[in-house]
Amino acid sequence: MSDKRHTLDANTENELENQTAAVICHCDYCHYTFNADVISYSKYHIPTRCPDCGKKVIHTLSGSYPAVRAATEEEVADYYRIQREILEEMDENIAEKCLINSPEQVQYKKV
Repeated sequence: MSDKRHTLDANTENELENQTAAVICHCDYCHYTFNADVISYSKYHIPTRCPDCGKKVIHTLSGSYPAVRAATEEEVADYYRIQREILEEMDENIAEKCLINSPEQVQYKKV
């Protein structure tokens, strides 16, 4: 078996990059960045509550503002970078645990 690094297939990579319709949001309270389409009932809707901490409003001395907002370009890029790293790590873990000799035979390595 060759020792080549497993990478995401082209379809998955393109799918991550081309999710322009996705609304990526960020919570200013707990700093959680998430895809609002996954938890929201309609596209292009920014949720009123953070799915991680549950915060709706942040109160400060200068006033109150919503905890969840649309993510900045930097936060969106960071979100997709982290998603890509998670997928690559999952792919590597699967490859390490599973030695495929043929399509019909799968041999598991003891960990």
